[in-house]
Amino acid sequence: MVKRGSSSFSASSVAKGSIVLSKAIEKQFALEADISRLRHHISVLSKWLHSVTLENQVLKDIVDKIMRTGREEKEPLDEE
Repeated sequence: MVKRGSSSFSASSVAKGSIVLSKAIEKQFALEADISRLRHHISVLSKWLHSVTLENQVLKDIVDKIMRTGREEKEPLDEE
């Protein structure tokens, strides 16, 4: 005769496992949202850094030209 109800998992352990899994999935979604937000911030900062680097190079070129000629440039600066 076969014993019935002798599984290694009880209903309460299965329920607890489901709760743990549900909390893990919620944490994963929260982490994915944080990653998305941080990627956006990195993108914005990267664009800002690129812009500032270009502006810095233009200013260095102007200073170099002034130092070479010994006078200020008479042409107006191009504004972007």
